[in-house]
Amino acid sequence: MLRQFIISIGMKSGSIMPPTFNRMVYLTLRGIKLTREIENIKTINPISIVEVHPGAVIGSRLPHEDRKYVLNYKHDLSARTFIRDWLGEQHLKELPAFIDKESHTIDACAAALGAWHWKDPLFATKWLLPANPPLHPYDYCC
Repeated sequence: MLRQFIISIGMKSGSIMPPTFNRMVYLTLRGIKLTREIENIKTINPISIVEVHPGAVIGSRLPHEDRKYVLNYKHDLSARTFIRDWLGEQHLKELPAFIDKESHTIDACAAALGAWHWKDPLFATKWLLPANPPLHPYDYCC
């Protein structure tokens, strides 16, 4: 469903990889471990966990004429710089200038933006797959 959504906004389907794909399996296992650890933290305020596709967060929020940047940011510094500046316009304040040096830091900021919009009733996610425990315990959004 996420592939269909990103194709509908002009992105390429290849950015969506199954969690068991060779390049994704370690990230998937790390995510499972981290969510279990986070769920066990005792806090005063409740903790919410959501899965986010950072590229889809960017692609679904950029104006149509600027979506070319989401297609190239993994390999193109100028695209990452554009997205870094755009993230600042989305009220992610005081981002360090160096976040455009690697796509992973851009992804982390985009994931934070997606999670913020998922949780804050003033915003809306652009795409949402509700949790379906036990195999899919968290909402998935962009």
